[in-house]
Amino acid sequence: MQSSHLNYEEKEILPLIEKSLTADDWKNLEQQWQHKDYMDPLFGSNVTTQYSALAKHIKEE
Repeated sequence: MQSSHLNYEEKEILPLIEKSLTADDWKNLEQQWQHKDYMDPLFGSNVTTQYSALAKHIKEE
């Protein structure tokens, strides 16, 4: 299931993103990524803390 999802993203979604973003869009995204100013619109800033806690919990089991 995971494999088919990833294949769909790579073959369908990512090419559409590449076609729709302008050079300025890519530059803006790159700058945000390098400066870590990007905030995930779905998970926000809490995602790192949540996954760190999950990883710690898994290691303890």
